[in-house]
Amino acid sequence: FRYQDALEGGLDVAMVSGDIDRYRAQLDSAIAEANTARTNYQRHQQLLGSGMDVDIASGSVAQKQAELDSAAAAAEAAYSDYQRYASLLDSGAISEQQVDRAKAAWKAAEAEVRRSKSAPDIANATLNATQSGVAINSRDIPEVVSQERVDRLQAEWETAEAKVVQAQAALEEAQATVAAAERGVSLDGSAVSSERVEQLKSEWDAAEAEVARLQAALDGAQTTLAASQSGMPTGQYHTTKTNLQAQRLELLQKIQEQTNLVATLTTQLGQNKLQLQNAQSPYSDKQKLEITAPFTGVVYQTERERGEKLNESEFVLSLIDCNDVWVEAIVNAKQASRIDANKPVRVRVEGYGEKLTGEVALMQPVSSIQAVEERTRLMQVQALAPAIPPNFVGQPLTRVTVKIPPPPNAEQSMQFCGVGQATRLTFKQKSFW
Repeated sequence: FRYQDALEGGLDVAMVSGDIDRYRAQLDSAIAEANTARTNYQRHQQLLGSGMDVDIASGSVAQKQAELDSAAAAAEAAYSDYQRYASLLDSGAISEQQVDRAKAAWKAAEAEVRRSKSAPDIANATLNATQSGVAINSRDIPEVVSQERVDRLQAEWETAEAKVVQAQAALEEAQATVAAAERGVSLDGSAVSSERVEQLKSEWDAAEAEVARLQAALDGAQTTLAASQSGMPTGQYHTTKTNLQAQRLELLQKIQEQTNLVATLTTQLGQNKLQLQNAQSPYSDKQKLEITAPFTGVVYQTERERGEKLNESEFVLSLIDCNDVWVEAIVNAKQASRIDANKPVRVRVEGYGEKLTGEVALMQPVSSIQAVEERTRLMQVQALAPAIPPNFVGQPLTRVTVKIPPPPNAEQSMQFCGVGQATRLTFKQKSFW
């Protein structure tokens, strides 16, 4: 990808040129630092003979020795790096500038070792004089200390010069990079040849093909292992595995379809519930509803208490039509045979002074047992209880139904159209001559 980017976009020479400017500035700074260190060294070296520079040593012997050991270890490591870089230079693994930087680092480390060597000697001399109680000659102190000062300044100078070498190497490396970039940039802006890109792409494709081959081999080995573990031939195992995968895929599709169907039905159910709720809302708060009677009559019997809730199609009450009133009587079959059904019947209702005129609507034979059952049923449903004389028991009987006009004031609520009231019937007999 790095070569491909270079082929398409070209090398950013301006960026490397900026690095050159930065390295050149670092080189100038290192040169100035080296000049300053050299000036200090030369000045202190001149003052060394006159004894004007007195630098009194301080610190423990162990501390100075530790600093010397650390500097020696750093110098040894820098020398090892320099030798390793020098051995790699011939193979082309690293650049010559990197070797120069390693050498400069080694030289700087050696200078630090030389600077640190004099510190333990001075500390030891001071320590011995203190322990013996003998003061050190003041003329000797400037001499020893000043020499150490000069050595330290010399080491700093050498370190600064090593930095100059490092900066010079970095600058030369950057300049070489720019030169290589400028040589590699063609008129169309390409920094890398197309042949190099094609070569690298071929290597990439070959590597991907090798990865695919190894993956296929791994899959085959895993299939063979699974087949051997299951005791099934490899071909049969592969076929079975393929079938199971197909069945699993089909099952997942069906599960998805059923899931979608359930979601759709759930949505529809929610919509239907909402519609039902909206349809019931006008009646949800109503406590009383008006029920229109099919005809004008009198309420005879109710099946629900006041304030009780009703459901659809439940029985509420019994309504009597006072314009449709009849009287039933149970008579002996022999007597019934003499009744002239075509003649009017005189009816007298108990509690009414007026006599009514009715007509025979039905004559139906019944047994005494049926009469008792009918009597019970009528008592339960219509509260009618035709009187059955005791001497009629065991005899054939006939039910005679006589339709009568409404009794006076029968429509009043307390009269119940005369239902259940005792009535006396007088029939016309048939003429046999």
